[in-house]
Amino acid sequence: MKKYLLFLTFLFIQNVKSQSVEQLIQQKVYKYEEIQVKPEFPGGMEKFYKFIETNYKKPDEAKGVSGPVSVNFIVDINGFITYIDLRKDIGYKTGKELIRTVMKSPKWLPGEQDGYHVKTEIKFTFNVK
Repeated sequence: MKKYLLFLTFLFIQNVKSQSVEQLIQQKVYKYEEIQVKPEFPGGMEKFYKFIETNYKKPDEAKGVSGPVSVNFIVDINGFITYIDLRKDIGYKTGKELIRTVMKSPKWLPGEQDGYHVKTEIKFTFNVK
């Protein structure tokens, strides 16, 4: 009976230990460059650029304005975009429109680190024309 209880205790401790490692890995936000398997838009980054170009609607206020608009966003462990931070804006609602467009993005394949899906920060710049 003692051996059986000892064995169950060992299994329980191993399970708790591995869950906490997994939770720690999945709570951290990794930079795109530092993870082993990069998150991927369905069809690759070229398709993502095409998706943005197709869905970005240049605001009327921005007629005659062009330049780079940058955002950072997080692809979560389930492949959804959960956070977008506007990093560079040329004004005239261009940044707001880029945020709207990125939020429309379909689900991504999440990034992976040590065999676990992880939150990954992606830096993206779009040239408004």
